[in-house]
Amino acid sequence: MPNPIKNAAAIERDRSALFSAMLQALSAVPADAGAYGFLNALCQSILDNNSTLKWAWYAFQAPGKPLRPYHELGIQHHPDILENPQDPCYQVLSSNTAMTYSLDNPDCPKWLLPLRKQLSEIILVPFGIEGQKALGVVGSSESGYFEQVGTEFFSAFAYMGDMIMSLQQHARHDPLTGLYNRMELDDRLEQALHTADQHQRLLAVAMLDLDNFKEINEKLGRLAGDQILVEFSQRIQKSLRSHDIIFRMGGDEFVLLIEGLERWADLEVVMERIRMTLDRAFTVKQSELRIQASIGVTVYPLDDGKARDIIHHADLALHQAKRHKTAQFYTPVSYTHLRAHETRH
Repeated sequence: MPNPIKNAAAIERDRSALFSAMLQALSAVPADAGAYGFLNALCQSILDNNSTLKWAWYAFQAPGKPLRPYHELGIQHHPDILENPQDPCYQVLSSNTAMTYSLDNPDCPKWLLPLRKQLSEIILVPFGIEGQKALGVVGSSESGYFEQVGTEFFSAFAYMGDMIMSLQQHARHDPLTGLYNRMELDDRLEQALHTADQHQRLLAVAMLDLDNFKEINEKLGRLAGDQILVEFSQRIQKSLRSHDIIFRMGGDEFVLLIEGLERWADLEVVMERIRMTLDRAFTVKQSELRIQASIGVTVYPLDDGKARDIIHHADLALHQAKRHKTAQFYTPVSYTHLRAHETRH
């Protein structure tokens, strides 16, 4: 790769372009778009404002899951970066310090090797808030670019990401249960659909609520009802896998994103764990109370609708479940047909 020695004017132009990229991202994103909207716009703006930069993405660290680009622009590489203390991504996340990494490094990890013909170096910038570590990655076709321009410009972008994530944390969490709310669901579902397409996995979206909760709330009082909702949400969380997510939509209505399913049987296991945990009685005002829940499920890509359609379909399945007193699936392919297909293969 070329390694031009830039003069002061050229370096200042690159710095100005980066500053413009940040301003464009801030001005282009609506106030309610949140951290994802800002970060997506920032990745796009960085590449639009500098022809030397060829790759931009970010990822959020989750226990037990590889790092995967949430919004990859420029080069389309789609790496799965497995946890490894020697990998530059995990070194940056562990040290919480930005670093540049040359693709000529003899210890270059395998996931970066295919990019050597297109990139000379990358910069890795950690950011995030308590409980949610994140990583931004930008790739340059010129060796030494980040040192010449100054890594502090990219760190400044991370600080902006921190600030917006912190502001959005309160707006995107339910104050009673601490779960993500409807606003966060929109972003997470879009990302989950993208990941399902990338990795050819099933994504289940389940909507559930407590049967006759209004009557329970009226009989026992609001505080007791809140206690039930908190315990209900905690039980569901414990029955899910580490990378599945539960959202509170409001009242006694919840949504689950169950990702990375290789086959229908994987979903069956999760659903059975939910059923078992809800079989236990709730203790309210020193007495035991048994409460049933209804669950409606739709599965992507069998349900190939848009994000909003998928939520609507899960809601339709939930209404069917309440009528039939059993979990219902909204899918163009019947459960029996799919299970028979898996058995044959």
